[in-house]
Amino acid sequence: MTRAAQAAERLSAVIANRDVLEVACGTAEFSIAAAELAATVTCIDLDDSRLLSEVHKRENIIFRTMDAAAMRFGNNSFDTVVLYNAAFHVAEQLPAVLDECLRVLRPGGVLCVISSWKLDYAVITDTLLPLADTRGLRCHFTADTVYTCVILREPNR
Repeated sequence: MTRAAQAAERLSAVIANRDVLEVACGTAEFSIAAAELAATVTCIDLDDSRLLSEVHKRENIIFRTMDAAAMRFGNNSFDTVVLYNAAFHVAEQLPAVLDECLRVLRPGGVLCVISSWKLDYAVITDTLLPLADTRGLRCHFTADTVYTCVILREPNR
């Protein structure tokens, strides 16, 4: 089982039968794994240069070229938003990316930041968690030898 599939399995409670957005998807390996569980998966990145061809073979995956800090989705578009191995890539824009992720979440939705990449750990612990705290977000943080995972919810959602 790939790490992306393991990550999708860890998040199965918040992606199964839901409309999922993967932000800064890169190859979209997480989106491919999540598509086994989710109703729909939309994945975005600045370009499609790293995108795996399997994305186009899945009926429930849509890829869009888009900036995570300025998404072109309406408010309340997704049940779950995921950043998989992407925190380091969006670190310089993290406040704007966080705002956009929360904007496109439906009421009761969750934002999941999960990573097996060590560079993400510092961004998550040093930047994301304090930022979430200042925004009053409910946060569940776990870390083990492979994954760092943060699940964020707005308190009134």
